[in-house]
Amino acid sequence: MKQFLTLFMAILAIGCAYAQQTVVATLSKASTGEVTQYYGATGLIDAYADAETGDAIYLSPGTFHSVNLGKVITICGAGMTKVTGEESTSTGTTIVNDFTINFEADSLGNKFRMEGVTCSGIVTINGFHGGLFLRCTFANTIKDSKAKIISDCSIINCVLNDCQLSYASNGIVFQNSYLYQTQFNSGTHSFDYKNCVLEDENTRFQTVCSGSSFTNCIIKSNSTSSWPNSTFYNNIFVGGFSLASSSVGVDNSTISADDYDSLFQDGTFYKLTDTAAATYLGTDGEQVGLYGGFLPFETTPTNPQIVSLTVDSQSTSSGTLPVTIQVK
Repeated sequence: MKQFLTLFMAILAIGCAYAQQTVVATLSKASTGEVTQYYGATGLIDAYADAETGDAIYLSPGTFHSVNLGKVITICGAGMTKVTGEESTSTGTTIVNDFTINFEADSLGNKFRMEGVTCSGIVTINGFHGGLFLRCTFANTIKDSKAKIISDCSIINCVLNDCQLSYASNGIVFQNSYLYQTQFNSGTHSFDYKNCVLEDENTRFQTVCSGSSFTNCIIKSNSTSSWPNSTFYNNIFVGGFSLASSSVGVDNSTISADDYDSLFQDGTFYKLTDTAAATYLGTDGEQVGLYGGFLPFETTPTNPQIVSLTVDSQSTSSGTLPVTIQVK
């Protein structure tokens, strides 16, 4: 009940901001249940300054200035930027300017979580242990800064337009996400890719990288061979991409670059055609790519979103002003 009331207060505050065409960050304190609003583009900065481990910050639609993140908290926006072919129920939440992430997992089991935002600047990871990015867009570069600083990290339903995790060696699961221009340095990168679409036009899938698992993915690359010592199950290889001799491949398919576009429905974000969805099946019997598996690609955040708000022009005889908020 306490959690529901806290979320309701956050929705109410965002609804007021929605009506006034402003932006608001709502801080919910885990220890007390206290809810505080911070208005304007600096709302995230102000809310973060008062946040403690386990707290949550809810962001309205609109644009917020970034802040360097070092606390194990939850940040929930109103939705990632609309992607090609996808309908959006809100204007979305954008965090502008570059910022860094640097924290350890909390000993009590709290984990950092960011959901439903678009990061337009460069995101640099200096430490990331026990965290989740869910339904976020990284419109610029996301990168790490030194070796062995990432562990127990999940990236789900995200769009990464320039992923340069050059030093991380393990502990990342990419689930039902789109990755463009992925780049790694040499060495072992024990990552797990499930139901992803990976596009690479500059041969950044270097053959010196090794040790990952790819399942039910669509991989389009100009590289002539895959990572060595890796496993590939039920993927679609496009163009010149092929298995290294030391890799294990089971039930993979290969198509030409010319046939790549015909895999997808026109006007959608990498949704397979009915024919392709029935033809290319993953290890679980579901379609490969973004919309297969148990976490199909979705842009709408899991927390409730305001899709409409109307305020009557006149108050009632009792002096109240009727307000109708539609939450989805």
